[in-house]
Amino acid sequence: MNELGPVPELKTAGSEYALPILWGGGIVIFMGLVFLVMGVSVFSKAVVTQDWVRVKGKIVSSGEAVQSRLVTDMTNNADGMTSTTTGTMTYSVNVVYEYQFQGKNYTGSQIGLSSVDFSNRAAAQRKASQYSSGGEVSVFVHPSVPEESILEREESGVALGFLLTGILFGLLGIWGISYLPAMIALLVLEHQGTR
Repeated sequence: MNELGPVPELKTAGSEYALPILWGGGIVIFMGLVFLVMGVSVFSKAVVTQDWVRVKGKIVSSGEAVQSRLVTDMTNNADGMTSTTTGTMTYSVNVVYEYQFQGKNYTGSQIGLSSVDFSNRAAAQRKASQYSSGGEVSVFVHPSVPEESILEREESGVALGFLLTGILFGLLGIWGISYLPAMIALLVLEHQGTR
């Protein structure tokens, strides 16, 4: 026996805290990975479009479109499996624009490399209002494949924000898990002192 009591008692007293600390650290690390993946995705799209050529274009048509998605939830109750189907509405912006590149006329419909869906109609309408029919716009054209074009480039600042947030969350999660033994020891000491 040592000052703190038998070793099995120590293990039992601290083990109740180990799982929540591990889960918490794991969740924070997972969130960090999600932000890192998002950052890498946005950053790669920003890098890809940096060499695209900016030309003048004209909006042919613009509007928001309604899309519905059906979600089926399966639940297990006393009577067996039941399913509930619910619909969610998403809104996207449909834009068609014309531009000229190296003497040839082209038509495009991509706002950015990523498709953007909105959960509410007002946000989609605000975005669509940026591209009113007949309005002039800047079009970014892929120099090797001029059929590929976008109206908006990805922001590298946004990518940097995602990357830094992902790194911060990852480091916090690793730090939390690495101090797990010390935290358990302190909690055990506290537990022993309250008896």
